[in-house]
Amino acid sequence: MRFVGRSIGCLLLAMIAIIAPLSIWTVFIWQALSVADEYADSLSDEAYQDMALFVLPATSGIMSVSADNHGKNEESKALSFFSQMILNIERERLQAILGDQFDPNWLKELLKTNLNNFFSYRKFENESLNIQADMTPIAEALAGDNGIAIIDAIIEETRRFDDCTDAELQLIDTLIASDSEIGGLPPCNPGEENLALLRTYLEQARTYMLSELGNLPDYQLDLRRQLSRNSAELEEFDRSAFEIRRILIFVDNAIVILLFLPIMLMSLVIVFAIRSAKGFFLWTGLAMIETAFLTLFPLLPYIYNLVANPQRAALSGNTNTEYVLIFELLGLLFSSFAPAIFAIVALLTFVGISFLILASLLKVPQVQTQQPVYYMMPSNTLAVNTTPTPSAMPIPTTPSPLPRRKRLSTFSAQSSETPTTSNSESDLPDDHTFIPTEE
Repeated sequence: MRFVGRSIGCLLLAMIAIIAPLSIWTVFIWQALSVADEYADSLSDEAYQDMALFVLPATSGIMSVSADNHGKNEESKALSFFSQMILNIERERLQAILGDQFDPNWLKELLKTNLNNFFSYRKFENESLNIQADMTPIAEALAGDNGIAIIDAIIEETRRFDDCTDAELQLIDTLIASDSEIGGLPPCNPGEENLALLRTYLEQARTYMLSELGNLPDYQLDLRRQLSRNSAELEEFDRSAFEIRRILIFVDNAIVILLFLPIMLMSLVIVFAIRSAKGFFLWTGLAMIETAFLTLFPLLPYIYNLVANPQRAALSGNTNTEYVLIFELLGLLFSSFAPAIFAIVALLTFVGISFLILASLLKVPQVQTQQPVYYMMPSNTLAVNTTPTPSAMPIPTTPSPLPRRKRLSTFSAQSSETPTTSNSESDLPDDHTFIPTEE
């Protein structure tokens, strides 16, 4: 049974080694993503400058979806070309094109405002979700000579790409001939004829975006106010937001269960494998040390390179702006909760080593063997119809000497009466001695 209990304990210990680090990482990541100020403030100005590269493609992409929903196919296609041609440009070149068009502080305030709106809705502090943004910097970037210069730079960067293959040219022709939103524009030079056509689409997209932004009061976006013009769209938006909130609530409850699962498994280890204080400190110390090591292990090879040099991360071969920025954001997000994880790892290691030291100092308790118990019957075995009651009395291991029998005295010759009981020694019971009395 002891072997079976220890085998079950080892299996439970292996499960703890997998689940405990996973629960620690999940709790800290979810906590960092659930606090708007902490998440927004953890990003540096350089990160917001990188995020600014996505302002124009994100704006054109959102407007492309909206235009397609309203049946504006040509505008939707032009906006899709605008978004994808910007994303095809390498990050360094795109930074040179946009320069300081978008202030990082403006982007930080925009992100924090909408994160606060979202988390207030998630915590049931607001009955409805809303998105608000000051679109003035976008309108200024697209207006006048500034907007024309951006389009010229996009065309020039596209001209710097390698020439398109026949398959890529065929794909571009298919996208141009499409009458709706397009996707998958290859990063190559399609030739001057196609570049001129693409410039037309870029101009059309810029004009459409300026028109839509001009319809906003003072370039201030209020999504619910915009959607209120169409009740069906507003209901669809509210329904989608409600489903997202339900999913997040489910994740909150699942994380609580995941956090207590290692404690429950350790309780089972105590039931099946631990029989003494020494065993408790030994098994618990081992569980804490393995949890600390496996919690720290993911930080060593991957996150260090991610924070130190994103270009050498897992997608180092891909220089597209969106991929590099995603890994930078993950690294910066990690830096917001890394100190807490290191503190947890240090605490688990210290307590685990302390428990192992205590286990080595404690002695294994000696198993006390139970003395055999014998039952001795009462001496009066001649009684009739009596049921002897056994009494638990330990019998000494050294046998006691048997009492010596007294020899019968000889009756005198002057005695006139004959004893009624024979004086023969063989007539007496083995455990009784008859001693005659004189009259």
